[in-house]
Amino acid sequence: MLLDSILIVITLIVLFIASYVDLKSREVPDWLSYAFVFAVLGIRFIFAVEQGWNIFWSGTVGFMVLFGLGYLFYWSSLWGGGDAKLLMGLGAAIGLPLPFSASSLNLVWFFLLVLCIGAIYGLVWLSYLAWLKKDLLFGQFKKLVSQYKNMHFVLLILTLFVLILTIVNVLFWPLIFFPLGIFYLLLFVSLVEKSSFLQKVPLSSLTEGDWLAQEVKLKNQTIPRKTVSSKDLAFLQKSLPPSTLILIKVGIPFTPSFLFSYIAFLFGPQFVPYLLSWVY
Repeated sequence: MLLDSILIVITLIVLFIASYVDLKSREVPDWLSYAFVFAVLGIRFIFAVEQGWNIFWSGTVGFMVLFGLGYLFYWSSLWGGGDAKLLMGLGAAIGLPLPFSASSLNLVWFFLLVLCIGAIYGLVWLSYLAWLKKDLLFGQFKKLVSQYKNMHFVLLILTLFVLILTIVNVLFWPLIFFPLGIFYLLLFVSLVEKSSFLQKVPLSSLTEGDWLAQEVKLKNQTIPRKTVSSKDLAFLQKSLPPSTLILIKVGIPFTPSFLFSYIAFLFGPQFVPYLLSWVY
């Protein structure tokens, strides 16, 4: 279908550009995200005039669904504003056809891919940062582990409990690695975050969308740890000198995971059966 081909090409171009910019500057410009949304909805509107308005409403509903999810992830400080806005455009591009059918689940599958591939991507990125500072982090990791002796005892008991369950049913054996594995993973993420993601920047360099790593306490107001809004930025600039250092958390450039997820979404259904044919 011509419409599908046009939307796929536009989406891939936007994701490639956004990934490059995010890797280079750690920021996705608003103009790119907004242009993406308007372009996709505009193209759907043009095709809908001749082929039916369900084409346009499909994109609109998809936009609204991922608008809600993107807004939720933004205010929970899991994603930056640029990532959330780009996700809205992806919702409009993929769409959510009405009335509901099997194709209406495409948006669900894509979002699940974003979560799964995003988790793998984030772990790989953290591992890369940890390797750059491996000598420093290894010593800190050993010290941190030694501080949680009681926690280790509890986790070992849980591991033994899971081991007993494997006697009842062998399907439980993969869970043996979870108690201690998750614990070490959380310690690892915490150490890498403190060593690589926390930076002090002057107030003059603070921008909307930056993540505050600690509360900013003033006489009349306390700004909690969250993404900086335009209102917060204006208030800080009015209340503090430009040279004031603000502790922020620099996030992972997450946009490439959107690109990987979209490619997997497009080609996964064809690739998985081919892969399984080699396995079996």
